[in-house]
Amino acid sequence: MKEKQNISAGAEKVENLARKGELQGSAAKGALTEKEAKERERAERRVQEAIARRERGGREERKEERERAPGFGGWLAAVVSLSVAVLALGAIVTVGYFDLTASKNAMTDSYRAAVYEFSEHVEGMSADLSKVRVADGRELQLLLTDVLVHGELAERSLEGMPCDGENAAALSAFFNRCSGFSRRMLRKLAAGGSLTEEEERAADYLYETCERLRERTPALIEGAENCVADELLAAGGAFDGQFAALRESVGELPAGLSGVFGGAAPAPAEGEDIGERAAAERAQAYFAEYEPENMRVTGKTEGRLPCYAVEFEASGVQYAAQIAADGRLAFFDCPGGGTARNYGGEDAVRIARRFLERCGYEGLCCVWVSESGAEACVEFAAEQGGAVLYADRILVKVCEDRGCVTGAEARAYLENHRAREIGEAHLSAESVERAAAAHMDEVTIVRPALLPSCGEEVLCWEVRGSAGGREYIAFVNADNGSEEAVYVVVGTGRGQKVI
Repeated sequence: MKEKQNISAGAEKVENLARKGELQGSAAKGALTEKEAKERERAERRVQEAIARRERGGREERKEERERAPGFGGWLAAVVSLSVAVLALGAIVTVGYFDLTASKNAMTDSYRAAVYEFSEHVEGMSADLSKVRVADGRELQLLLTDVLVHGELAERSLEGMPCDGENAAALSAFFNRCSGFSRRMLRKLAAGGSLTEEEERAADYLYETCERLRERTPALIEGAENCVADELLAAGGAFDGQFAALRESVGELPAGLSGVFGGAAPAPAEGEDIGERAAAERAQAYFAEYEPENMRVTGKTEGRLPCYAVEFEASGVQYAAQIAADGRLAFFDCPGGGTARNYGGEDAVRIARRFLERCGYEGLCCVWVSESGAEACVEFAAEQGGAVLYADRILVKVCEDRGCVTGAEARAYLENHRAREIGEAHLSAESVERAAAAHMDEVTIVRPALLPSCGEEVLCWEVRGSAGGREYIAFVNADNGSEEAVYVVVGTGRGQKVI
Protein backbone atom coordinates (compact mmCIF):
# COMPACT_ATOMS: atom_id res chain seq x y z
CA MET A 1 0.00 0.00 0.00
CA LYS A 2 2.90 2.35 0.91
CA GLU A 3 4.53 1.67 -2.47
CA LYS A 4 1.35 2.60 -4.25
CA GLN A 5 1.20 5.87 -2.31
CA ASN A 6 4.80 6.71 -3.33
CA ILE A 7 4.04 5.99 -6.97
CA SER A 8 1.00 8.21 -6.80
CA ALA A 9 2.97 11.06 -5.19
CA GLY A 10 5.77 10.77 -7.72
CA ALA A 11 3.34 10.74 -10.57
CA GLU A 12 1.63 13.87 -9.29
CA LYS A 13 5.00 15.65 -8.93
CA VAL A 14 6.07 14.73 -12.43
CA GLU A 15 2.71 15.78 -13.77
CA ASN A 16 3.00 19.20 -12.06
CA LEU A 17 6.43 19.68 -13.46
CA ALA A 18 5.21 18.76 -16.89
CA ARG A 19 2.34 21.19 -16.68
CA LYS A 20 4.76 23.91 -15.53
CA GLY A 21 7.10 23.09 -18.41
CA GLU A 22 4.24 23.26 -20.84
CA LEU A 23 3.25 26.72 -19.59
CA GLN A 24 6.79 27.99 -19.74
CA GLY A 25 7.51 26.35 -23.05
CA SER A 26 4.42 27.57 -24.76
CA ALA A 27 6.02 30.92 -25.37
CA ALA A 28 9.41 29.60 -26.44
CA LYS A 29 8.44 26.35 -28.06
CA GLY A 30 10.16 27.12 -31.24
CA ALA A 31 13.44 27.98 -29.38
CA LEU A 32 13.99 24.46 -27.88
CA THR A 33 17.14 22.61 -28.87
CA GLU A 34 17.14 19.07 -30.11
CA LYS A 35 18.53 17.81 -26.78
CA GLU A 36 15.87 19.66 -24.81
CA ALA A 37 13.16 18.24 -27.05
CA LYS A 38 14.31 14.68 -26.41
CA GLU A 39 14.45 15.24 -22.64
CA ARG A 40 10.98 16.66 -22.80
CA GLU A 41 9.68 13.60 -24.69
CA ARG A 42 11.29 11.29 -22.11
CA ALA A 43 9.70 13.25 -19.30
CA GLU A 44 6.26 13.04 -20.96
CA ARG A 45 6.63 9.29 -21.37
CA ARG A 46 7.51 8.93 -17.68
CA VAL A 47 4.48 10.98 -16.79
CA GLN A 48 2.19 8.80 -18.97
CA GLU A 49 3.67 5.62 -17.48
CA ALA A 50 3.16 6.94 -13.96
CA ILE A 51 -0.45 7.84 -14.74
CA ALA A 52 -1.05 4.39 -16.23
CA ARG A 53 0.44 2.70 -13.16
CA ARG A 54 -1.78 4.78 -10.91
CA GLU A 55 -4.92 3.85 -12.88
CA ARG A 56 -4.04 0.17 -12.81
CA GLY A 57 -3.52 0.34 -9.08
CA GLY A 58 -6.88 2.01 -8.64
CA ARG A 59 -8.67 -0.64 -10.68
CA GLU A 60 -7.07 -3.46 -8.67
CA GLU A 61 -7.97 -1.74 -5.43
CA ARG A 62 -11.60 -1.29 -6.52
CA LYS A 63 -11.73 -4.94 -7.58
CA GLU A 64 -10.55 -6.03 -4.11
CA GLU A 65 -13.25 -3.85 -2.53
CA ARG A 66 -15.95 -5.40 -4.76
CA GLU A 67 -14.78 -8.87 -3.79
CA ARG A 68 -14.88 -7.99 -0.09
CA ALA A 69 -18.43 -6.55 -0.15
CA PRO A 70 -21.32 -6.69 -2.64
CA GLY A 71 -21.62 -3.55 -4.66
CA PHE A 72 -24.68 -1.59 -5.60
CA GLY A 73 -24.65 -3.09 -9.10
CA GLY A 74 -25.02 -6.65 -7.79
CA TRP A 75 -27.77 -5.63 -5.40
CA LEU A 76 -29.58 -3.86 -8.21
CA ALA A 77 -29.27 -6.93 -10.46
CA ALA A 78 -30.70 -9.16 -7.70
CA VAL A 79 -33.62 -6.78 -7.17
CA VAL A 80 -34.35 -6.63 -10.89
CA SER A 81 -34.22 -10.44 -11.21
CA LEU A 82 -36.56 -10.89 -8.26
CA SER A 83 -38.97 -8.31 -9.66
CA VAL A 84 -39.03 -10.10 -13.03
CA ALA A 85 -39.70 -13.43 -11.30
CA VAL A 86 -42.56 -11.94 -9.27
CA LEU A 87 -44.07 -10.36 -12.38
CA ALA A 88 -43.78 -13.66 -14.27
CA LEU A 89 -45.43 -15.57 -11.43
CA GLY A 90 -48.21 -12.99 -11.31
CA ALA A 91 -48.72 -13.36 -15.04
CA ILE A 92 -48.89 -17.15 -14.77
CA VAL A 93 -51.41 -17.01 -11.92
CA THR A 94 -53.48 -14.41 -13.76
CA VAL A 95 -53.50 -16.41 -16.98
CA GLY A 96 -54.47 -19.54 -15.04
CA TYR A 97 -57.32 -17.68 -13.39
CA PHE A 98 -58.64 -16.40 -16.71
CA ASP A 99 -58.29 -19.88 -18.25
CA LEU A 100 -60.30 -21.38 -15.39
CA THR A 101 -62.92 -18.68 -15.70
CA ALA A 102 -63.15 -19.22 -19.45
CA SER A 103 -63.55 -22.97 -18.95
CA LYS A 104 -66.34 -22.45 -16.43
CA ASN A 105 -68.10 -20.00 -18.71
CA ALA A 106 -67.83 -22.38 -21.66
CA MET A 107 -69.20 -25.23 -19.55
CA THR A 108 -72.07 -23.06 -18.33
CA ASP A 109 -72.92 -22.02 -21.89
CA SER A 110 -72.93 -25.69 -22.93
CA TYR A 111 -75.32 -26.61 -20.11
CA ARG A 112 -77.66 -23.76 -20.99
CA ALA A 113 -77.65 -24.76 -24.63
CA ALA A 114 -78.64 -28.31 -23.61
CA VAL A 115 -81.52 -26.90 -21.53
CA TYR A 116 -82.79 -24.81 -24.46
CA GLU A 117 -82.54 -27.81 -26.78
CA PHE A 118 -84.35 -30.00 -24.26
CA SER A 119 -87.15 -27.46 -23.98
CA GLU A 120 -87.60 -27.28 -27.76
CA HIS A 121 -87.90 -31.06 -28.10
CA VAL A 122 -90.37 -31.32 -25.20
CA GLU A 123 -92.51 -28.59 -26.73
CA GLY A 124 -92.43 -30.24 -30.16
CA MET A 125 -93.27 -33.64 -28.73
CA SER A 126 -96.18 -32.26 -26.73
CA ALA A 127 -97.65 -30.61 -29.84
CA ASP A 128 -97.26 -33.81 -31.89
CA LEU A 129 -98.80 -36.04 -29.22
CA SER A 130 -101.78 -33.70 -28.92
CA LYS A 131 -102.44 -34.31 -32.63
CA VAL A 132 -101.79 -38.06 -32.45
CA ARG A 133 -105.00 -38.45 -30.43
CA VAL A 134 -107.14 -37.25 -33.36
CA ALA A 135 -105.01 -38.03 -36.46
CA ASP A 136 -105.27 -41.03 -38.74
CA GLY A 137 -103.66 -42.54 -41.81
CA ARG A 138 -100.50 -41.00 -43.22
CA GLU A 139 -100.72 -37.96 -40.96
CA LEU A 140 -100.62 -40.23 -37.91
CA GLN A 141 -97.49 -41.91 -39.20
CA LEU A 142 -95.79 -38.56 -39.77
CA LEU A 143 -96.68 -37.40 -36.27
CA LEU A 144 -95.42 -40.61 -34.67
CA THR A 145 -92.18 -40.24 -36.61
CA ASP A 146 -91.76 -36.74 -35.18
CA VAL A 147 -92.47 -38.03 -31.67
CA LEU A 148 -89.84 -40.72 -32.16
CA VAL A 149 -87.23 -38.18 -33.26
CA HIS A 150 -88.07 -35.64 -30.52
CA GLY A 151 -87.98 -38.36 -27.87
CA GLU A 152 -84.53 -39.59 -28.82
CA LEU A 153 -83.11 -36.05 -29.12
CA ALA A 154 -84.64 -34.98 -25.80
CA GLU A 155 -83.02 -37.97 -24.14
CA ARG A 156 -79.68 -37.08 -25.72
CA SER A 157 -79.92 -33.48 -24.52
CA LEU A 158 -80.29 -34.78 -20.96
CA GLU A 159 -76.72 -36.03 -21.17
CA GLY A 160 -75.47 -32.46 -21.53
CA MET A 161 -77.31 -31.10 -18.47
CA PRO A 162 -75.98 -30.85 -14.88
CA CYS A 163 -78.69 -32.98 -13.31
CA ASP A 164 -79.03 -35.61 -10.62
CA GLY A 165 -78.58 -39.16 -11.89
CA GLU A 166 -81.83 -40.49 -10.42
CA ASN A 167 -83.92 -37.64 -11.84
CA ALA A 168 -82.23 -37.95 -15.23
CA ALA A 169 -82.87 -41.71 -15.25
CA ALA A 170 -86.61 -41.19 -14.63
CA LEU A 171 -86.89 -38.67 -17.47
CA SER A 172 -84.78 -40.82 -19.76
CA ALA A 173 -87.11 -43.76 -19.08
CA PHE A 174 -90.11 -41.66 -20.08
CA PHE A 175 -88.53 -40.55 -23.36
CA ASN A 176 -87.56 -44.15 -24.07
CA ARG A 177 -91.20 -45.05 -23.51
CA CYS A 178 -92.31 -42.38 -26.00
CA SER A 179 -89.80 -43.53 -28.62
CA GLY A 180 -90.58 -47.21 -28.15
CA PHE A 181 -94.33 -46.65 -28.38
CA SER A 182 -93.93 -44.58 -31.56
CA ARG A 183 -91.67 -47.18 -33.16
CA ARG A 184 -94.07 -50.05 -32.46
CA MET A 185 -97.10 -48.10 -33.65
CA LEU A 186 -95.30 -47.14 -36.87
CA ARG A 187 -94.56 -50.79 -37.59
CA LYS A 188 -98.14 -51.70 -36.88
CA LEU A 189 -99.52 -48.99 -39.13
CA ALA A 190 -97.06 -49.89 -41.91
CA ALA A 191 -98.38 -53.47 -41.79
CA GLY A 192 -101.95 -52.17 -42.27
CA GLY A 193 -103.03 -52.20 -38.63
CA SER A 194 -104.63 -49.51 -36.48
CA LEU A 195 -104.41 -48.34 -32.87
CA THR A 196 -106.47 -50.24 -30.32
CA GLU A 197 -108.42 -48.56 -27.54
CA GLU A 198 -105.65 -49.43 -25.09
CA GLU A 199 -103.01 -47.91 -27.37
CA GLU A 200 -105.07 -44.74 -27.72
CA ARG A 201 -105.15 -44.53 -23.91
CA ALA A 202 -101.38 -44.92 -23.93
CA ALA A 203 -101.09 -42.01 -26.39
CA ASP A 204 -103.27 -39.88 -24.05
CA TYR A 205 -100.98 -40.75 -21.12
CA LEU A 206 -97.87 -39.76 -23.10
CA TYR A 207 -99.44 -36.44 -24.14
CA GLU A 208 -100.60 -35.52 -20.63
CA THR A 209 -97.20 -36.32 -19.15
CA CYS A 210 -95.35 -34.44 -21.86
CA GLU A 211 -97.62 -31.43 -21.42
CA ARG A 212 -96.78 -31.31 -17.69
CA LEU A 213 -93.10 -31.34 -18.63
CA ARG A 214 -93.64 -28.54 -21.13
CA GLU A 215 -95.37 -26.39 -18.53
CA ARG A 216 -92.35 -26.65 -16.22
CA THR A 217 -89.57 -26.11 -18.74
CA PRO A 218 -89.79 -22.26 -18.63
CA ALA A 219 -88.85 -22.38 -14.94
CA LEU A 220 -85.97 -24.70 -15.81
CA ILE A 221 -84.74 -22.27 -18.47
CA GLU A 222 -85.00 -19.36 -16.04
CA GLY A 223 -83.01 -21.29 -13.46
CA ALA A 224 -80.29 -22.03 -16.00
CA GLU A 225 -80.13 -18.40 -17.15
CA ASN A 226 -79.93 -16.88 -13.66
CA CYS A 227 -77.36 -19.27 -12.20
CA VAL A 228 -73.63 -18.69 -12.42
CA ALA A 229 -71.37 -21.67 -13.06
CA ASP A 230 -70.92 -22.74 -9.43
CA GLU A 231 -74.64 -22.39 -8.65
CA LEU A 232 -75.59 -24.31 -11.78
CA LEU A 233 -73.43 -27.25 -10.69
CA ALA A 234 -74.32 -27.14 -7.00
CA ALA A 235 -76.33 -30.08 -5.68
CA GLY A 236 -79.55 -28.87 -4.09
CA GLY A 237 -79.26 -25.46 -5.78
CA ALA A 238 -81.96 -23.55 -7.62
CA PHE A 239 -81.42 -25.34 -10.92
CA ASP A 240 -81.24 -28.74 -9.26
CA GLY A 241 -84.55 -28.02 -7.53
CA GLN A 242 -86.23 -27.07 -10.81
CA PHE A 243 -84.98 -30.28 -12.40
CA ALA A 244 -86.31 -32.35 -9.49
CA ALA A 245 -89.72 -30.71 -10.01
CA LEU A 246 -89.50 -31.63 -13.67
CA ARG A 247 -88.91 -35.26 -12.76
CA GLU A 248 -92.04 -35.25 -10.57
CA SER A 249 -94.10 -34.49 -13.69
CA VAL A 250 -93.45 -37.98 -15.05
CA GLY A 251 -95.33 -39.83 -12.33
CA GLU A 252 -96.17 -43.52 -12.47
CA LEU A 253 -97.34 -45.56 -15.44
CA PRO A 254 -101.17 -45.98 -15.24
CA ALA A 255 -102.46 -49.43 -14.45
CA GLY A 256 -103.30 -51.58 -17.45
CA LEU A 257 -100.80 -49.91 -19.84
CA SER A 258 -97.67 -51.91 -19.04
CA GLY A 259 -98.48 -54.32 -21.87
CA VAL A 260 -98.59 -51.50 -24.41
CA PHE A 261 -95.12 -50.29 -23.43
CA GLY A 262 -93.61 -53.74 -23.25
CA GLY A 263 -93.04 -53.66 -19.51
CA ALA A 264 -89.75 -54.22 -17.80
CA ALA A 265 -88.19 -57.61 -17.34
CA PRO A 266 -89.08 -59.05 -13.93
CA ALA A 267 -86.48 -58.82 -11.24
CA PRO A 268 -84.28 -61.89 -10.84
CA ALA A 269 -85.62 -64.55 -8.54
CA GLU A 270 -84.60 -63.84 -4.97
CA GLY A 271 -82.57 -66.75 -3.67
CA GLU A 272 -81.32 -67.19 -0.15
CA ASP A 273 -78.52 -64.81 0.82
CA ILE A 274 -75.56 -67.10 1.44
CA GLY A 275 -73.64 -64.55 3.56
CA GLU A 276 -70.04 -63.31 3.50
CA ARG A 277 -68.34 -66.50 4.59
CA ALA A 278 -70.12 -68.67 2.04
CA ALA A 279 -69.45 -66.03 -0.68
CA ALA A 280 -65.72 -66.28 0.04
CA GLU A 281 -65.95 -70.09 -0.11
CA ARG A 282 -67.72 -69.92 -3.48
CA ALA A 283 -65.04 -67.61 -4.83
CA GLN A 284 -62.39 -70.02 -3.53
CA ALA A 285 -64.02 -72.84 -5.50
CA TYR A 286 -64.54 -70.79 -8.69
CA PHE A 287 -60.88 -69.70 -8.78
CA ALA A 288 -59.26 -72.86 -7.41
CA GLU A 289 -57.06 -73.22 -10.51
CA TYR A 290 -55.57 -69.78 -9.83
CA GLU A 291 -54.34 -70.95 -6.39
CA PRO A 292 -55.76 -67.88 -4.62
CA GLU A 293 -54.28 -66.48 -1.42
CA ASN A 294 -55.70 -64.14 1.21
CA MET A 295 -59.30 -64.50 0.01
CA ARG A 296 -61.46 -61.86 1.69
CA VAL A 297 -64.86 -60.14 1.39
CA THR A 298 -64.50 -56.35 1.35
CA GLY A 299 -68.15 -55.30 1.27
CA LYS A 300 -71.61 -55.78 -0.21
CA THR A 301 -73.45 -53.83 -2.90
CA GLU A 302 -77.22 -53.49 -2.81
CA GLY A 303 -79.75 -52.76 -5.53
CA ARG A 304 -81.33 -54.90 -8.22
CA LEU A 305 -78.58 -57.51 -7.93
CA PRO A 306 -76.90 -57.50 -4.48
CA CYS A 307 -73.32 -58.77 -4.61
CA TYR A 308 -70.43 -59.46 -2.26
CA ALA A 309 -67.14 -57.84 -3.28
CA VAL A 310 -64.27 -60.30 -3.02
CA GLU A 311 -60.52 -59.76 -3.40
CA PHE A 312 -57.57 -62.16 -3.44
CA GLU A 313 -53.99 -62.53 -4.69
CA ALA A 314 -52.53 -65.14 -7.02
CA SER A 315 -48.93 -65.26 -8.25
CA GLY A 316 -48.40 -61.69 -7.08
CA VAL A 317 -51.41 -60.34 -9.01
CA GLN A 318 -54.41 -58.68 -7.34
CA TYR A 319 -57.83 -60.07 -8.38
CA ALA A 320 -61.30 -58.59 -7.83
CA ALA A 321 -64.63 -60.40 -8.12
CA GLN A 322 -68.29 -60.00 -7.23
CA ILE A 323 -70.35 -62.91 -5.98
CA ALA A 324 -74.13 -62.48 -6.18
CA ALA A 325 -75.99 -62.87 -2.90
CA ASP A 326 -77.28 -66.27 -4.11
CA GLY A 327 -73.68 -67.47 -4.69
CA ARG A 328 -73.27 -67.12 -8.48
CA LEU A 329 -70.32 -65.28 -10.05
CA ALA A 330 -71.41 -61.85 -11.31
CA PHE A 331 -68.11 -60.19 -12.17
CA PHE A 332 -64.38 -60.90 -12.29
CA ASP A 333 -61.35 -58.97 -13.46
CA CYS A 334 -57.59 -58.88 -13.06
CA PRO A 335 -54.96 -56.49 -14.47
CA GLY A 336 -52.32 -57.31 -17.03
CA GLY A 337 -52.23 -59.59 -20.03
CA GLY A 338 -49.83 -61.24 -22.40
CA THR A 339 -48.00 -60.52 -25.61
CA ALA A 340 -47.76 -63.86 -27.44
CA ARG A 341 -50.70 -65.63 -29.06
CA ASN A 342 -50.15 -69.18 -27.90
CA TYR A 343 -53.88 -69.95 -28.19
CA GLY A 344 -56.38 -69.22 -30.97
CA GLY A 345 -60.02 -68.20 -31.09
CA GLU A 346 -61.38 -71.75 -30.83
CA ASP A 347 -59.12 -72.36 -27.83
CA ALA A 348 -60.45 -69.17 -26.22
CA VAL A 349 -64.05 -70.37 -26.63
CA ARG A 350 -63.17 -73.74 -25.08
CA ILE A 351 -61.30 -72.11 -22.15
CA ALA A 352 -64.13 -69.64 -21.53
CA ARG A 353 -66.82 -72.32 -21.64
CA ARG A 354 -64.93 -74.54 -19.21
CA PHE A 355 -64.57 -71.62 -16.79
CA LEU A 356 -68.30 -70.82 -16.96
CA GLU A 357 -69.27 -74.44 -16.41
CA ARG A 358 -67.07 -74.51 -13.31
CA CYS A 359 -69.03 -71.43 -12.11
CA GLY A 360 -72.36 -73.21 -12.73
CA TYR A 361 -73.34 -71.63 -16.06
CA GLU A 362 -74.61 -74.14 -18.61
CA GLY A 363 -76.85 -74.20 -21.69
CA LEU A 364 -74.98 -71.31 -23.28
CA CYS A 365 -74.36 -70.60 -26.95
CA CYS A 366 -71.27 -68.75 -28.19
CA VAL A 367 -72.53 -65.83 -30.27
CA TRP A 368 -69.41 -63.73 -30.82
CA VAL A 369 -65.61 -63.87 -30.61
CA SER A 370 -63.35 -60.86 -31.05
CA GLU A 371 -59.55 -61.06 -30.85
CA SER A 372 -57.11 -58.22 -30.30
CA GLY A 373 -53.43 -58.75 -29.66
CA ALA A 374 -53.09 -61.61 -27.21
CA GLU A 375 -56.61 -61.21 -25.81
CA ALA A 376 -59.96 -62.65 -26.89
CA CYS A 377 -63.43 -61.48 -25.86
CA VAL A 378 -65.97 -64.31 -26.03
CA GLU A 379 -69.70 -63.56 -25.76
CA PHE A 380 -72.20 -66.23 -24.72
CA ALA A 381 -76.01 -66.12 -24.55
CA ALA A 382 -78.57 -68.45 -23.04
CA GLU A 383 -80.45 -70.79 -25.36
CA GLN A 384 -83.99 -72.11 -25.01
CA GLY A 385 -85.72 -74.38 -27.50
CA GLY A 386 -83.06 -73.60 -30.11
CA ALA A 387 -83.64 -69.83 -29.79
CA VAL A 388 -80.84 -67.55 -28.64
CA LEU A 389 -81.86 -65.30 -25.72
CA TYR A 390 -79.82 -62.19 -26.38
CA ALA A 391 -80.87 -60.47 -23.17
CA ASP A 392 -79.16 -63.24 -21.17
CA ARG A 393 -75.52 -62.56 -22.09
CA ILE A 394 -72.19 -63.32 -20.45
CA LEU A 395 -68.88 -61.83 -21.59
CA VAL A 396 -65.62 -63.65 -20.91
CA LYS A 397 -62.10 -62.28 -21.46
CA VAL A 398 -59.36 -64.81 -22.23
CA CYS A 399 -55.58 -64.29 -22.26
CA GLU A 400 -54.29 -66.10 -25.35
CA ASP A 401 -50.73 -65.93 -24.04
CA ARG A 402 -51.33 -67.94 -20.83
CA GLY A 403 -54.53 -69.69 -21.84
CA CYS A 404 -56.61 -68.54 -18.87
CA VAL A 405 -59.67 -66.40 -18.15
CA THR A 406 -58.82 -62.89 -16.98
CA GLY A 407 -62.30 -61.38 -16.76
CA ALA A 408 -66.03 -62.09 -16.85
CA GLU A 409 -69.26 -60.07 -16.75
CA ALA A 410 -72.50 -61.97 -16.03
CA ARG A 411 -74.84 -59.29 -14.66
CA ALA A 412 -77.05 -59.22 -17.76
CA TYR A 413 -77.57 -62.97 -17.49
CA LEU A 414 -78.30 -62.88 -13.75
CA GLU A 415 -80.77 -60.00 -14.09
CA ASN A 416 -82.68 -61.33 -17.11
CA HIS A 417 -82.45 -65.10 -17.23
CA ARG A 418 -85.75 -66.92 -16.82
CA ALA A 419 -87.90 -69.35 -18.75
CA ARG A 420 -89.65 -67.70 -21.71
CA GLU A 421 -92.81 -68.52 -23.59
CA ILE A 422 -91.54 -68.65 -27.15
CA GLY A 423 -94.30 -68.70 -29.73
CA GLU A 424 -94.26 -70.14 -33.22
CA ALA A 425 -92.64 -68.24 -36.06
CA HIS A 426 -95.04 -67.40 -38.89
CA LEU A 427 -92.17 -67.24 -41.37
CA SER A 428 -90.06 -70.30 -42.07
CA ALA A 429 -86.27 -70.33 -41.93
CA GLU A 430 -86.14 -71.34 -45.60
CA SER A 431 -88.18 -68.34 -46.77
CA VAL A 432 -86.02 -65.98 -44.72
CA GLU A 433 -82.84 -67.53 -46.09
CA ARG A 434 -84.08 -67.19 -49.69
CA ALA A 435 -84.90 -63.53 -49.12
CA ALA A 436 -81.49 -62.92 -47.52
CA ALA A 437 -79.66 -64.68 -50.34
CA ALA A 438 -81.05 -62.12 -52.77
CA HIS A 439 -79.10 -59.39 -50.95
CA MET A 440 -76.05 -61.27 -49.64
CA ASP A 441 -73.21 -63.00 -51.43
CA GLU A 442 -73.24 -65.77 -48.82
CA VAL A 443 -75.59 -66.69 -45.97
CA THR A 444 -73.84 -68.53 -43.13
CA ILE A 445 -76.37 -68.65 -40.25
CA VAL A 446 -80.15 -68.57 -39.97
CA ARG A 447 -81.45 -69.30 -36.46
CA PRO A 448 -84.28 -68.18 -34.15
CA ALA A 449 -83.54 -65.53 -31.53
CA LEU A 450 -85.34 -63.42 -28.95
CA LEU A 451 -84.12 -59.86 -29.47
CA PRO A 452 -84.62 -57.14 -26.80
CA SER A 453 -86.44 -54.20 -28.37
CA CYS A 454 -87.99 -51.20 -26.61
CA GLY A 455 -88.53 -52.95 -23.30
CA GLU A 456 -89.87 -56.17 -24.81
CA GLU A 457 -88.50 -59.22 -26.64
CA VAL A 458 -89.30 -59.94 -30.28
CA LEU A 459 -89.02 -63.37 -31.87
CA CYS A 460 -86.74 -63.01 -34.88
CA TRP A 461 -84.71 -64.94 -37.36
CA GLU A 462 -81.05 -64.10 -36.95
CA VAL A 463 -79.35 -63.99 -40.34
CA ARG A 464 -75.58 -63.77 -40.76
CA GLY A 465 -73.77 -63.45 -44.05
CA SER A 466 -71.49 -61.36 -46.21
CA ALA A 467 -71.95 -58.89 -49.05
CA GLY A 468 -69.38 -56.85 -50.89
CA GLY A 469 -66.58 -58.02 -48.62
CA ARG A 470 -68.42 -56.99 -45.43
CA GLU A 471 -70.02 -59.21 -42.78
CA TYR A 472 -73.58 -58.44 -41.71
CA ILE A 473 -75.94 -59.56 -38.95
CA ALA A 474 -79.66 -58.96 -39.46
CA PHE A 475 -82.66 -59.74 -37.27
CA VAL A 476 -85.89 -60.33 -39.20
CA ASN A 477 -89.24 -60.29 -37.40
CA ALA A 478 -90.50 -63.89 -37.44
CA ASP A 479 -94.13 -62.73 -37.69
CA ASN A 480 -94.19 -60.13 -40.44
CA GLY A 481 -90.71 -60.27 -42.02
CA SER A 482 -89.75 -56.67 -41.16
CA GLU A 483 -86.16 -55.96 -40.20
CA GLU A 484 -85.83 -55.34 -36.48
CA ALA A 485 -82.11 -54.51 -36.65
CA VAL A 486 -79.16 -54.68 -39.05
CA TYR A 487 -75.52 -54.64 -37.93
CA VAL A 488 -72.23 -54.55 -39.79
CA VAL A 489 -68.97 -56.05 -38.52
CA VAL A 490 -66.06 -53.60 -38.56
CA GLY A 491 -62.44 -53.92 -37.54
CA THR A 492 -61.07 -51.66 -34.80
CA GLY A 493 -57.86 -51.33 -32.84
CA ARG A 494 -59.45 -53.59 -30.25
CA GLY A 495 -60.59 -56.32 -32.60
CA GLN A 496 -63.86 -56.68 -34.48
CA LYS A 497 -66.92 -54.74 -33.43
CA VAL A 498 -70.60 -54.99 -34.35
CA ILE A 499 -72.24 -51.65 -35.08
